[in-house]
Parts: sequence; C-alpha cells; structure tokens
Amino acid sequence: MRRDLFLVQRPDARAAREEIVSLVSERLPAHYGLDPVRDIQVFAPVYRGELGIDALNTALREALNPDGRPVRGGRLRIGDKLMMTGRNLHDLGLMNGTLLRLLDEVSGAPGQPDGGHDDAALILGGEDAVFRLPPEESDRLRLAYACSVHRGQGIELPVAVIVAHPAAGAFFLRREMLYTAVTRATIATVIVGTREVVARAARTPDTGRRQGRLAERLQALSGGAQPTRS
Repeated sequence: MRRDLFLVQRPDARAAREEIVSLVSERLPAHYGLDPVRDIQVFAPVYRGELGIDALNTALREALNPDGRPVRGGRLRIGDKLMMTGRNLHDLGLMNGTLLRLLDEVSGAPGQPDGGHDDAALILGGEDAVFRLPPEESDRLRLAYACSVHRGQGIELPVAVIVAHPAAGAFFLRREMLYTAVTRATIATVIVGTREVVARAARTPDTGRRQGRLAERLQALSGGAQPTRS
C-alpha cells in the first residue's frame, strides 16, 4: 500500500460529523486538488444515528449542494451525488451501485392520451456517460455523498473517508469491511473516529482471511501519534 492513511480522532459524535464535512468539502479537495463530489467518498457502517449514512448525507449535501433545485417532490436536488440501487437496468446501461450526478430534469412533451409526457426523464451524469432515467425509476436513486461499504464495493476513487466511531455502529465494523473501505481509495484514506474502534475492527476476525498487511498498519496507526490537520 503506497497511499496516505490518516486517523483523525474525534470522540464526540457531533464533532466527528463536523470534521467529516470539513474534510470532504474543504480540506481534502484543497490539499489534493480534487472535486469533493466526484473524487471523495464517505463510508459508514450503519444508516441511523448521528454518524449514520442518512445524517451524513444530509450534512454533506447542505455543504456541497445547498442551492440545488429540488426535483421529485424535493427528495432530490439538481447537482446531487446519487447511487443507483435495486436491479440492474441493462437497457439503460445503469447498474446497481453506479455513482451518478443529477444534471437536470426534463418534463417531456405534453399531449399524450393519458395527459402524460412522452420523454420525461432525469438526466444523470456518470463516468464518461450521460443517462436518461424515466421518472418512474427515480425511487431507485439514493443520496451517495456517504454510503455503506457493501454498496461501495465496486467503487474506486482518489480519496475515501471512513467512519470508525462508537456512535456509528462500531460493532458492525469488522476487519473485512475496513479492508474493503480502505482499498477503495487510490490516493488517500482518512479514518475519522477513535483509535479504540479502529483497533477493535482490525483485530476482529472475519469469514475470509486476507494475506495482507492492513491489520498491522491499522494497529500501528491506532497506537501512533495523531496526524496533524491538513
């Protein structure tokens, strides 16, 4: 592993969430010259709680896309970072787990017999492609500023921010999950939480043992000095 690996200790849950928002929206993009939406992904073990995926998505959207025009009843905003969930839509080229950016909403041409629109669609930007998603499929889209490790298994991007905190489902953070999250990043991984949670995850056996040095590095990190803020 020839990537930067940092641990930022924030025992207080609110302080940890503020730290994550600051890292993603300001400090990491400035330090590495990255786009905060396209190039950085936050991973958390659970959906509920102060440091759950839902709360993180709300906080990160307010920092990264506060003025996006609401669509689909306000659930989504133009400019949002989204993930496709559910079954693959092969005819549209959209697969489960695909990261997307909501670019626009097209109402289509009126005048159909049922009073509907013939070309209504959400315009989504993916990696080197643009997709038109029928509005009836929009429930498959989830906010993806933060996501679970399971949903992000196929993601590879420059920087990963991993939540390892007692208020974020620490019991569910195991060695295999931590390994998967750390290896999503090509440039740097920042773990926000506590040394105790990282150490516990690193030493908790999982079902498939890997012959790597991740556990050693994480255990060394959990006992080392705290890195300075970038």
